[in-house]
Amino acid sequence: MKNVLKDEFFSKIILSISVFICASCILIFLLCEIFGPNDETYEKHLYVQPLNDNWKITIGGQEPFTVNLPQRLKLAPNERVVLEKKLPMHIAEHECLLTRSSRQNMNIYIGGILRQMYTAEKLHYFAIDPPSTNIFVELSPEDSGKLIVIETVCSSQYSGFLNEVKIGTSAALWFTEIDSNSFSFVINAIIFSMGLFLLISCIALRTKMHYYSNLIYLSYGMICVAAWGICESRLRPLLFKMPSVPGVLVLVFLCLMSIPVFTYWNCIQKKRYTMLYNIVNTYLVAVCLTLLGLFAFKKADMFSGLNFIIVGISAGTLTLFVTTIIEAFRGSVKKYSFSAIGLLVVTVAALVEIASEMVSKRPFPPGTCLSVSFLFFLLMSIIQGLHDFVKNFEDQFRQKDVITLKTIQTIAGVIDAKDKYTGGHSYRVAVYASTLAKALGKNQEYVDNIYFMGLMHDIGKIGIPDLILNKSGKLSDDEYLLMRQHTVIGAQLLNYVGNLEGLGDAVRYHHERYDGEGYPDGLRATEIPEVARILCIADTYDVMTSNRVYRTRLSDERVRDELLRNSGTQFDPIMLEAFVELIDSGKLVPLTEDGFEVDNDFDCSVVIELQKYMQLNPPSRPEFLRMIIYLMKMNLCNNMQQCVVIFSAAAKNKTVAAFDESLFASELLSKAVSPYLGNSDISTVYAPLKRLVLFAGTSAEKRDNLIESIKAKFMSLVDNEEFTLSYSIVCESSADTDTEK
Repeated sequence: MKNVLKDEFFSKIILSISVFICASCILIFLLCEIFGPNDETYEKHLYVQPLNDNWKITIGGQEPFTVNLPQRLKLAPNERVVLEKKLPMHIAEHECLLTRSSRQNMNIYIGGILRQMYTAEKLHYFAIDPPSTNIFVELSPEDSGKLIVIETVCSSQYSGFLNEVKIGTSAALWFTEIDSNSFSFVINAIIFSMGLFLLISCIALRTKMHYYSNLIYLSYGMICVAAWGICESRLRPLLFKMPSVPGVLVLVFLCLMSIPVFTYWNCIQKKRYTMLYNIVNTYLVAVCLTLLGLFAFKKADMFSGLNFIIVGISAGTLTLFVTTIIEAFRGSVKKYSFSAIGLLVVTVAALVEIASEMVSKRPFPPGTCLSVSFLFFLLMSIIQGLHDFVKNFEDQFRQKDVITLKTIQTIAGVIDAKDKYTGGHSYRVAVYASTLAKALGKNQEYVDNIYFMGLMHDIGKIGIPDLILNKSGKLSDDEYLLMRQHTVIGAQLLNYVGNLEGLGDAVRYHHERYDGEGYPDGLRATEIPEVARILCIADTYDVMTSNRVYRTRLSDERVRDELLRNSGTQFDPIMLEAFVELIDSGKLVPLTEDGFEVDNDFDCSVVIELQKYMQLNPPSRPEFLRMIIYLMKMNLCNNMQQCVVIFSAAAKNKTVAAFDESLFASELLSKAVSPYLGNSDISTVYAPLKRLVLFAGTSAEKRDNLIESIKAKFMSLVDNEEFTLSYSIVCESSADTDTEK
């Protein structure tokens, strides 16, 4: 039991059960809330009596007519409206009458007596026109059946708003207000909190990590939208000590909330339309500052500029729409499709909010639709951010893979450069191994991994002396034992490379034999890791199809016969059968030419010619030449013209120069060549009395001039009295020659 409790799998089972229980309970709650019956044992809404039907209305000196509330009429500003109706015959103690002023001066008479007056003059400095608010009138049983008269006058476009009238206790009336407006307030409170949190997070990221996120603009927009919704809420008399102040700020937030949204969207669109958005934003800021200035000096009410604000928001919304359509035609929208969907919803919600202002009875409290749409916009922006983060992570991961591959290829090139005849060996083994893995039905990840393993399989040769690697004769027992250690050395070097599973096994066991006669551990059959069995075949195939220090390339027929002869002894028979089938079908061909390395990415003839020359004329320091070959391949990748020239010094009066004279001649060659080497040129000793020069990125004409200059320099050296100079162009990328001059 103790072991079970410690088991990680048991922990996962417990966690999964808890998640299932939680999800099930939430689902049951949602189903009951949507489809279940009402099980309340008390009346949820306190008693409220609507008083909206059959009001007699008089506008100016016109004839009275009957209307039902709420109502919106087309009236001119400052036009007087009078509503009349008798109160119910039964009014209880402590009941109130509730109506709403939509920025209207309002007088309420009951039985011919003024019972409530609401005008800007009764307010403070911040009110020119009175802000919208709820108007309460206390009633008593004595008011039953009396005539109620409501007079309204408004200097703005709100003069035609006639709001509903209710009767009930003050608690009941406020309860209905809270019930009908709480959803909008909660949504706005959530948006404000999330916007504030997002703003603080973006500032912290920018300060601490120097990470600049466009979401900082969206967070500012969320705060403005939420503040506008809260200030617009009919609950503000309950929330604020001076509700008239947020009533004025409604216009400020309405004017400013679009600016960060436009800025955010401009950033999403890679700032291709900065000028258009700046024009709209400048206009809105100018309108806001103008209205604040006029209001401060009591020259005009803030709401007098509402139409100018709507024009600016409409222009910005049109800009959003048009630029997004342009981006869609360009195919750029798909880069931020989630955000585009969220913005479309916000745009539609803004239009719905504007349209709802034109009807007599709003289907929802002011700001509700826009606030919900902003929550959706935030959700889509977060999804877009996560999508972009994942995509960026994948791109970085792919870039990291490319860098890793280039690094491994470079390491493989350095390893191969140690061996006189293994140029490109690691690359070819990687290609052969990955081709075989694919033929065996392995997935792409496996194929890619074994390609990396092929590049790294001989990394242990770093620890083997060059004299042993390049020895032309048979190795002694001690030398052979040391050579065998390259697999162990390689595995130890890769002990801390944990991101490629099986890499250490591939390096350590690729010389194991299927019959158990291999090294270092004498594993047999399936004891040998699968990747090592694949590499064993690929490694042996490249050895047989390449020139080696002890022999030249085997013929294709001999290679095939040797592979089949060692099936079941050196090689896994099933894998070998698949490998031979690849050879027979032509799907796998040697990546060598006459036993020398080739590369499918570019013409390697210049490199092959140098290798052939080296084979016929063995250099004294082959490891230097291997590095030059590696650099020549890099130059070919960059399409650089290159030419290899061998300069030879010969004694004037002797057939063979003595050792000391050879050293002297080598020094003379170095002095003659060095002044004429460019930044990309390389020079090294090839053999006694010979020096190799690689001219890279030099035209044929300039190369010939340099050669003549080197000859002249050699003959002009004051110490040179015994040697002459000749040269041989071994190979060049434009035309291969081997002409003595």
